[in-house]
Amino acid sequence: KPVFKWGQVSIPLDRYRFAGEPQAGKATLGVRPEHIAYGESAGAQDFVVESVIDLIEPMGSDTLVWCRTAEGQQIGLRVPTELRPREGDDMPLGLSVALASLFGTASGLRL
Repeated sequence: KPVFKWGQVSIPLDRYRFAGEPQAGKATLGVRPEHIAYGESAGAQDFVVESVIDLIEPMGSDTLVWCRTAEGQQIGLRVPTELRPREGDDMPLGLSVALASLFGTASGLRL
């Protein structure tokens, strides 16, 4: 069963659509900011990670929120402007691996 290891975290890749046969090796997991679920909706996703809000960037029609996980990874996501998050707040983040992309570290190609 393929998994993506991220520090002490393992993300199951059961629902990921590989371009070919899954292979072991180093990879980068890419997720668009609009595909990251937050708050209560995060729990309905394939994977959930706890984070703390570091920075908030109002962008007009939406807001870009930068969060930091316990492993020190920074994750950016889009939220509606009416959400009004605050720096320092806890924010659970969720993702569906079907919306993510894995890229081989050496090749840069989608796996």
